[in-house]
Amino acid sequence: MIFFALTASAATPPTFELHPFLAGETGVISGDDGTHGYATLRRARGLVFAHLPDEGLTAMLQVELAGPAPALLDGRVDVKVSDALTLAVGQQVVTVSRAWNTPLHLVGLGDRGLANNTFTPGRRLGAYARLHEGAVRAELGVFHPGGDDIPPFPMVAMRMELGSPGARPWVEQPARTGDTSGVAVGIGGLVNPGTVDDVRGMGTLDVAAHTHGFSAFGEVFGARDGELTAGGMVQVGQLLPVGWLDVVARGDAVEDALHDVGYRATLGVGAYRHGADCVVRLQGFVGAGSREGEAGAKVYTQVRM
Repeated sequence: MIFFALTASAATPPTFELHPFLAGETGVISGDDGTHGYATLRRARGLVFAHLPDEGLTAMLQVELAGPAPALLDGRVDVKVSDALTLAVGQQVVTVSRAWNTPLHLVGLGDRGLANNTFTPGRRLGAYARLHEGAVRAELGVFHPGGDDIPPFPMVAMRMELGSPGARPWVEQPARTGDTSGVAVGIGGLVNPGTVDDVRGMGTLDVAAHTHGFSAFGEVFGARDGELTAGGMVQVGQLLPVGWLDVVARGDAVEDALHDVGYRATLGVGAYRHGADCVVRLQGFVGAGSREGEAGAKVYTQVRM
């Protein structure tokens, strides 16, 4: 993290944070089109925070540079109404599921899971009210439902989580559990009536636990977009005694509207430096189904400051 402040008066000066994030990937994949190797720069992101403590304001901007053209991922302003309540306005993550809500540099493996990628609600322009009071975290948001036309109804999303005193919001990586223990249960959902004749909806239920270098996490998904689809994932990880190496295993399954089932099983070993801000992870995976009929091995490298 790059951190600096501007001093101008007796008032608390604004402060700024800059977090560069780079993620590369190389590997060998075997599928219906044969076996091939590849290497790519998967992520090249810049995340900037500007804090105005006296006004209770935080502005956040995140851009993606690893693509044909720069793309705005997030651009929002957070207003601190009270110690427990924050309002967020702008383009931001639609936080329905725990898997999608976990920042990319904190996920347990080098990539997000099959179920997460299938049911992700993405990012939208809208507003959130976020409440954190003791063991309860709750979020309620309204968003533009998508498309070029102005819709008659917004998309509405919610998430609620109940956690024990030691629970952390996002702990997939065993290296980040520290000396704490905690359990959390969450539910989420969204409805999007604005763009199609049939109301589109999605719901999730998740459980997460961590203790002294061990983490476990499971989530089930259901969605309706004309037809009903379902999926789920389970992930466990253990920090090894050396303190800088972990092992994480994940299983995903998705059933589509035609009752075709795709699955993926992934096993990864990760090496950490500088408090898990630099990670090199070797993964092997096998899959089956219409979308994931492949196997292979990958090496992920990511650095975040």
